[in-house]
Amino acid sequence: MPLRVTTRFASFIFLTLLVVGLGALQPAPAAARSAEYDRFDVQLTVLEDGTFRIVETQTVRFEDGPFSQGHRSIPLARIAGVENIAASELVDGNLIPFTEAALIEYDTFQVKRSSTEIDIQWLFAPADDEVRTFVIEYDLVGALRYYPEIDPPNQQVWYIPIGSALTSETPVNAGTFTLIFPEPVDAASVVLMVDGEQVTELPLVTDDNQEFIFEHGGFRSGESWEIRIQTDVVALDAEVPAWQTADDERRQRAEDQANRDAQIAGFAAIGAIGLAIFGGLAIFLLWYLRGRDPHTGAVASFLPEPPDDTPPAVVGVLIDERVHPHDIVSTFTDWGRRGYLAIQESGGGSTMELLKEPERPSRFESALKGIIFPSGAGQTVGFGNARQALKTHEKTLETALYQEVEERGYFRKSPEWTRNRWVTIATIITSLSIVGGILGSMLISSWIVLPAAVVTILSIALRLAARVLPQRTRAGAEAAAKWRAFERYLRDLEKYDSLDTAKANFERFLPYAIAFGIETEWVNRFNRAGYAPTPTWYDNTDFGEAWERIPGERRRPNRPVIVTTGGGGTQWGGGDGDFNFPDVNLPDLQDTSRKAAQGIGGASRGSVDFLNVLGAILEVVSIFAGGGGKGGGSGGGGGGFK
Repeated sequence: MPLRVTTRFASFIFLTLLVVGLGALQPAPAAARSAEYDRFDVQLTVLEDGTFRIVETQTVRFEDGPFSQGHRSIPLARIAGVENIAASELVDGNLIPFTEAALIEYDTFQVKRSSTEIDIQWLFAPADDEVRTFVIEYDLVGALRYYPEIDPPNQQVWYIPIGSALTSETPVNAGTFTLIFPEPVDAASVVLMVDGEQVTELPLVTDDNQEFIFEHGGFRSGESWEIRIQTDVVALDAEVPAWQTADDERRQRAEDQANRDAQIAGFAAIGAIGLAIFGGLAIFLLWYLRGRDPHTGAVASFLPEPPDDTPPAVVGVLIDERVHPHDIVSTFTDWGRRGYLAIQESGGGSTMELLKEPERPSRFESALKGIIFPSGAGQTVGFGNARQALKTHEKTLETALYQEVEERGYFRKSPEWTRNRWVTIATIITSLSIVGGILGSMLISSWIVLPAAVVTILSIALRLAARVLPQRTRAGAEAAAKWRAFERYLRDLEKYDSLDTAKANFERFLPYAIAFGIETEWVNRFNRAGYAPTPTWYDNTDFGEAWERIPGERRRPNRPVIVTTGGGGTQWGGGDGDFNFPDVNLPDLQDTSRKAAQGIGGASRGSVDFLNVLGAILEVVSIFAGGGGKGGGSGGGGGGFK
């Protein structure tokens, strides 16, 4: 074997042995320390005066100690006091008592008192892996319940020998509870309850009927064991404890409340079901009677011409009952094709000019003209100023459109007014149901929340239903049906007509396509067919280039639009134009322009012209985007070791 290889092999062996050796030097993981009760046996002796003498024998298994301290807590509820506390250890059958001290040495114990419990702590010789037995003793004064006024009189022992605090802190594998009375009891007088359930079969009872022995297997963490036993009077010197009357009254109130809750729960469930059924039916009837459009007669499946001369923005609101950016864009487009509006882009920026006053303008058109062109015909406005004006008067334009569809007799009330009315009613109902549910659960029963929750859900359903509650009149329903027939024609043009025939109406129908929200399909359909529509009212001449204009007539472009693409958006017009689409989510028209620009190699010049100018106008009116809809015993306690 060559030396170089031998050296490497030796190094490998050395490193391997070093790692193994270092691993062997590491201390083994420490085993988990644990202490658990193999048994926890409790003996309760009822003395003649009603005092409970408690003796707890705790058999504890320790593992991986050392352990040297234990504790046991005693709740002070439903007793008059705790006396005669003692602690000891059982060693080889002999009871070795501990001395009460400050826990400075082994075989001592200390008692700590608070307003709610007494904690007994004891110190013992360290325990590692072994079983030790400790005995804790104490007297519970005034713990026996006594009812001398009942016929026949009786006494009751309510006790928790092993409580949830104890089993949560330290595992308990088994336990017994021995109850010793001062006198023999009449078995016929015994009423027994274990963990809240009445038991008819008595446990192990001694022949003299003085000792009752209860057994329990392993406890789950947090499990509690409560024994209640009623007998005839056996503690002859006992008195009624001072706490008993108040505790009985509290329990009676709780029982009465539980009974009321049971009754209220039934009524609440029935009421909730009834509210859900009748409330849902009421909302449906509200729509059926107040929101559903009247039945109209037969309407043609499609119409190749607009049914009438209703402005496209009004048609848009008639169809979907809301004001959208498309409605504003459709109006600008309609003004352009009718010779009222011209748009120019040059090195100085993008502008709109009102060439002449619209003829017989609608309410909305008058409002829009007054906002964008307050000086009337001949005024030129930059896109930035137009956008600011629209932003300032957004609500005015919305109101004008809603009022117009109402004044034309298409709706009984403005769709927005109807929606807002029912949304307000629904909001009031929601608020009242929430407040009523909270107050009802506090003052009456928590079950009141159930019908209140149903009312809240119904109010939310009413709020959602408000969207469809604007009701068209018969005239409005008939008009909407006709305009939908025209919309079907525009959507499925090839199904009903030929593109060659429709070319003549391309620009005339475009405003309605925009109002219907199908302008992308409309423009691209003709683009794919090779038809190049050029907007007669849009020009992008370079800055300083001459224009020929006939007063009152639409201007025509003298060269094509150039579109460039980039990561941040689409710039329309010449390379020095100042208008850019921001990198935000705008409605369909901007997306249309972007997609057309990305496919510019196969698109016709006129189609791109249209898409760009529509996207530009939409950017001006995008301020409108999305706007239109506007236990009872003593005992228990914890215990453990460390």
